[in-house]
Amino acid sequence: MDHREKGFLKKIEALIDGEKARVAVHKAVQETKSMLDADPERLTAAVQVMLSVFGDGLPSEIKSCRVFALRAGLKSRTECHPNSHQRVLSLAGTGEIRVFDDPKPVTVFLKGDRDGPIEQRWGSLKENIWHQPVAGPEDWVVLTFHTASEAELIDEFKD
Repeated sequence: MDHREKGFLKKIEALIDGEKARVAVHKAVQETKSMLDADPERLTAAVQVMLSVFGDGLPSEIKSCRVFALRAGLKSRTECHPNSHQRVLSLAGTGEIRVFDDPKPVTVFLKGDRDGPIEQRWGSLKENIWHQPVAGPEDWVVLTFHTASEAELIDEFKD
């Protein structure tokens, strides 16, 4: 992660600390957890967060936001977003994002540790990068920001 991207993420993170944002994100986290609790067969849950809760300082490139939860110990499907740069902040639990960017795949380990280094809290996935989220020993909850709107975001999956 380069210096420019770290600055971009720090700017977003400062907005998450605002009262309105904190309340909205907390509510979305609770909703995703309730969705998983209500259906033991469900592997993931996602709830959209309105951008307005972050105030006027959100970078104009950010067009959508959601809380995503992955059940403990599970792998999500391999996916990519051909029309969106995705930024991922680990809120609760630990997990990894396996990035299949030729020629050499890498794994980014993330944890919900607000005091940890930015590289251990945030992942940044440019457009059209295949990746696979994998939860650690507890449910993993992340906050994602996309450069595509919720209506325009393309989620492609590999089986």
